[in-house]
Amino acid sequence: MAIDLQDFKPTKYPNLFKSKEEHKTKGYRFLMWSKIDRKLYKKILGYSVEDRLTEYQANERLNVLIAQIKDGYTPTKINLNKLHDLYFESENETDWNTKKKSIYNLYIQKSLGDKVIETIKEMHVKRILSSMDKQGLSPRTQKSVLEVLKPMFSFA
Repeated sequence: MAIDLQDFKPTKYPNLFKSKEEHKTKGYRFLMWSKIDRKLYKKILGYSVEDRLTEYQANERLNVLIAQIKDGYTPTKINLNKLHDLYFESENETDWNTKKKSIYNLYIQKSLGDKVIETIKEMHVKRILSSMDKQGLSPRTQKSVLEVLKPMFSFA
């Protein structure tokens, strides 16, 4: 469900909005609506029975979330191509990393590149390995696919 800014009113804190109507048991909804590094982030903060946040508490959560995003927090809906770019941004340029990039581009990108990382299962990787086996590629080349994916997932 899309977040409609018209259902919220601004608070005295920047980037924090409060719902116009209070829910009987859950209290007010608070919305983070913030632009960080030219990207818009929208998130509902603490809308549950346990939370019943005040504006001050919601602002504290907002500040923590903004700090996490600025420190490199990656959203969970990131696809493998974006993870690849983030991972190799942080790595030094070496011969081995150049080989890893080419392995990714040759064998992984076509089949898994657009998939959200949380949806990638073992069977997807096994499909890549079995197609490599059918092409007659050596077991060492097949193992290199795992050597590329494992550190990327650990990084994520």
